[in-house]
Amino acid sequence: MRVLNRTVEPAVLPSPRAGESWAAFWDTFATEHWDRGPVVVRCLTRPPFTGPETFEAAAAACSGPERAALALPQLTVGRDQQHDPEAALPRADDRSLDGYERRMASQLGGERYALVLSRFHTHAFPLWRRQTKFFAPLWRRTGRPLGGTITTMFHGTYESSPVGVHKDRFATFMFVLRGSKRMRMWPARPWTENVSTMPDYDAHRDGSLVIEASAGDLVYWPSSYYHVGESAGSGTASTSVNVGVAREEHQAEFDLVRFLDGHEAQPLPVPPSPPTDPPRPLLTAGGTDGVLGVPAELAAALGRLRDATGPGAVRRRVAGLSVQERTSGGFAPVPPPATGLPAPALTARVRAVTPVVWTECDGVRLYSAHGHVAVTTLPGTALATLLDRLGGGSPRRAAEVLHGLPAEAGDVLARLATFRALDTRPAGR
Repeated sequence: MRVLNRTVEPAVLPSPRAGESWAAFWDTFATEHWDRGPVVVRCLTRPPFTGPETFEAAAAACSGPERAALALPQLTVGRDQQHDPEAALPRADDRSLDGYERRMASQLGGERYALVLSRFHTHAFPLWRRQTKFFAPLWRRTGRPLGGTITTMFHGTYESSPVGVHKDRFATFMFVLRGSKRMRMWPARPWTENVSTMPDYDAHRDGSLVIEASAGDLVYWPSSYYHVGESAGSGTASTSVNVGVAREEHQAEFDLVRFLDGHEAQPLPVPPSPPTDPPRPLLTAGGTDGVLGVPAELAAALGRLRDATGPGAVRRRVAGLSVQERTSGGFAPVPPPATGLPAPALTARVRAVTPVVWTECDGVRLYSAHGHVAVTTLPGTALATLLDRLGGGSPRRAAEVLHGLPAEAGDVLARLATFRALDTRPAGR
């Protein structure tokens, strides 16, 4: 790794060695560098991402019916955004990031490209779980970010980030997995033009801080820094995963949208084609009396807003978000619940592998694990007993865990299994 053209000296922190405590590392980072300036960590030990798992998540992000709901892949070839990138996205038969790189080199004839996958951690539960464990010590020192930290994968041979020089509202941790990455940064906006991004920034290179990072390195920069990613190799693809923590701008807006958008916030679905009907006025004549009326669609939206902001709905929403925030690890949205899992057999041995938290609201109990929330009418004393038995440390037979509890306790146990909150073993193990 090299640091070039330095206008601000980045901090270079050594990674804790294998077996060493990370407490001193996070103490130093949180007190001396968080929100202050760039940091480089060489040869990070125990990074939260691995190459094979990253490829599996990338292939999952580019296939399946939930792809559009989670985040659309963005592919740029040269400077052109691809509107139909299907044939050039990672797929399972590439088998690895190396295989995908070889296919792209052949398919594009060596032309440079950039693949960006947003909401990356939602596509692989093990990856998400490792992220939450890696960043938990930082959250204990700085506070857990509300609303969810984002994860984005960048892969390709691009000369520079397609958007050019820009500033995010996120403090960013960049984990380099393959190849080399060059980050060019400015502590303040390097141009005077009234634009938010600068794709062609040759005139401002001399005033930049340049950090070159290789596979295994971690680079951090605060949200106040303008930056652009560049290729540091000779046409060889690089891969990095960026973790962004919202630190400024519009946080109240994002929190309000999430508050109104349900426990598992998803973007609005994209229509398959533009509407063919001409636009209708918001107010229309409501009959022969000439009274103006509201179209049915708008009336329905207003009704939904009214329902979502009623006193009871707000209480339940606040209760649900409170338990969800405590178990999401600071990363949202979380990977979807497991599907197709049968309820644990009564003879199976079960125990909780993660904290399960709950609260009461309007006569029901809301409980959460791994960022998922469910509602039960199981009495609070029974729910507390069930969770106490699951958290005892040693696996216990499901029949023993459920003994003496109402039948709905079995439903809670089955739901926790879909949340991946249980270690379930066959009888005798």
